Amino acid sequence: MPSTGGYFATSRTPDGLDSYKWNDVPKSLDEHLDKVAPKGIASLSVGHGGCWVVILKDGSMTWCGVSDQLKKRLRLMPEVRLKLVFGTSTSIAGLITLCSQ
Repeated sequence: MPSTGGYFATSRTPDGLDSYKWNDVPKSLDEHLDKVAPKGIASLSVGHGGCWVVILKDGSMTWCGVSDQLKKRLRLMPEVRLKLVFGTSTSIAGLITLCSQ
């Protein structure tokens, strides 16, 4: 289960740059965010047991600890499609909920 005190937040500076802040996320996610946040994060989800999925603004995707079922579905999703849908909560959110099953 994700920490009840954990968070990930995005804000935009006056010059249009995104800034990310996080605290009390799973250790593997914390280390990963240190590396990839400068590339721009489009979507992030944390599930039960500390599993997580990160989708970058370029459409690339990384994950850790997700179910085999979700891995298969994520691998079938072309990056181009992700670029088109990451702004909506329908397609990605439906897949991310599988992480908690």
